[in-house]
This record gives sequence, C-alpha cells and structure tokens, in this order.
Amino acid sequence: RINKCDSITMDELYTFQALLILMGIVKKPEIKMYWCKDPMLETPFFSKCMTLVRFQNILAMMHFSPETDSQDKLYKIRPVVEYLKDRFQSIYRPAENISIDESLMKWQGRLSFKQFNRNKRARFGIKLYETCDSKNGYVYNFKIYVGKDENDSNKKSLLGISGNVVMDLLSDLGEQGRSLYIDNWYSSPWLFLTLHNAKTNVCGTVRPNRAKLPKVNKKEIKNGEMKVFSSPRMTYMLWKDKRLVTMLSTKHAPEMVVTNKVDYHTKQKKQKPNIVLEYNDNMGGVDLSDQCITPYEILRKSQKWYIKTFFHLLDLAIFNAWVVYNTVHADKKLKFLHFRNQLARELLEHH
Repeated sequence: RINKCDSITMDELYTFQALLILMGIVKKPEIKMYWCKDPMLETPFFSKCMTLVRFQNILAMMHFSPETDSQDKLYKIRPVVEYLKDRFQSIYRPAENISIDESLMKWQGRLSFKQFNRNKRARFGIKLYETCDSKNGYVYNFKIYVGKDENDSNKKSLLGISGNVVMDLLSDLGEQGRSLYIDNWYSSPWLFLTLHNAKTNVCGTVRPNRAKLPKVNKKEIKNGEMKVFSSPRMTYMLWKDKRLVTMLSTKHAPEMVVTNKVDYHTKQKKQKPNIVLEYNDNMGGVDLSDQCITPYEILRKSQKWYIKTFFHLLDLAIFNAWVVYNTVHADKKLKFLHFRNQLARELLEHH
C-alpha cells in the first residue's frame, strides 16, 4: 500500500519495481545519483522511466497496513510472508535432497530480534531459517527468527528449540522418502529418530556433547582414521582430518571412498568417508541462494526494518522464479544476472 499517493497507477508501481531491480545491477551509493546530470555519472534511462521526485515519494510513502494489530512482531509484513510461502510451495516441489540452514539479512538499526554472528561478513542482521533444494537452492519454506516464543508449548520437548525449527520448516516434505541435510545446531539423536520414523532420511554434523551420544576420547583417533558407532536406525561417525569431524546419519553405511585429491606428502589419492562427501554435496542449498542474490540485491538504506525485509523477500521471489524458469527451459537457461535484467525489461515494456 502506498500512503498519501492515492493517484498512483499500477503502471507506476510496476515501473517502480523494475527500477529497484535495475538498481541492484547498476550500483550507485545514493538514489539521487541515478538521476544526476553529471556526464561522468549520468544514467539517462532512469529519468526516462520516472522522475526522481515521483520515485522518492513512492519509496517514502510505502508502508504496510495490516487489518489488526497483534503481539506478533512480524504483524506488519505477516500477510506478505504467508503469501510468499504459499506461492513458493505451490509452484515448485524440491527433489529428493533438501537442506535446512540459516541466512542473515544485513541490518544494523535498532530491533529487538536483531542477531549477531561473528562468523558472517555482515555480522548484524535479521536471521532467516530456510528449507532449500540442495541442487538448485530453491527456497521452498522460510521462517524469520523473532526471538524466543514464550507461547511455544513444544519448547520443552525432547527435540528442543532447534528440533522444532526443523519440523516446522520440513512442512509437507516429510514422510516422502526425502533426504534432509542439516548442521550441528539442529542435529540430535532424538530429532534423527523422529525423522526416521516419519520416513525421512537425515544426515548432518553433530556436536559430540549431545545427549545419548557415546563418549569418545578424541586423542585415541589418529589422522585419517574413522570410528563408527551404529544402531539399527542411525550411525554415529567420528573422522579425524585436520580436526575431528562428528556426524550422524540414518541413511549411510560409513565407508572410506577414494577422492581425486592427492596428498602432498605421500602423493597418493586422499580418502574420505562417504557421509562427508555426500554432506558436502547437498548442504549448500541456502548458500547457493545467498551467493546468487547478494551481488544484485535491491536492498536500499531504510530506517524501517520491515521495508528492508520486504525487499529481501522480493529478491527471494526473483531467485525462485529464476530457478523455475531454468527448470522449465532447460534447453535455453539464463544466468541469474541476465534473468533479472530481462525481468526488469519486460516489466517496463508492458507497463
């Protein structure tokens, strides 16, 4: 909804959206510079589509007006979030291998659920949990983290908070024989057992101090050595590389596999457990979507977190549209940059 701009037309809205997409491709530090007349910086195409004053008015007056207020911290954009989730899940179904991981949207303003991650380049931001297709990164489901839910009746369950996140994000993909890949924040024997009983294979790194895991002296395992504990339903593997790698799986029978990498000292091909190789191949779904979106994201500076979140969700929608396009047109695939450029072009041609 555009506040105090009652005379705005749908053509102007589509033009506004197309220009935002183009701004992710043509990078400039300030919005005014897209309309500047300096010969060194001039980009005349923007002024031909819309005036600077009109663009700034639409951007300044854009806001979200839900029907009723709520205790939900995302109440302003909750309709948008639910609409996109429904569209993402109705248009495309992921293949056998899927992954669940975190994504961090940069945000440095004041916000009660802002996160800090020292391992990320943009350390402050809004955290999203995402379920992605391992092969192409399609975002099938997502959840914006807003802090601890005091009304969550399952927070004291055996699965814990991280396990409940996995069950929520798995949605309707469970009980279909898929293989799920997760990292050590989510992994636990209880979660793996629950997913196994629900006909879903699961594989992931795990923290050695998780409850019900056997205690092992790390010093007893030598470099290149693998130690395995198994039960009828899951396997716990420890493998010493540069550091100790601990993994759980309900899918694999652990074995060492020869890789193409050559050891510098022995000149022989290195061996790795098959669990590690398959985990590395299928865990990068969320990273793939982030890598594609980041260079061309349409995020602009804003004092309103929900405006910036909306733009990020728009980027996710464009990325998913690109995956669907390349799936349907397998004989004439487009790069993500060219797809965004063509999308902006067609929006402007039609509106």
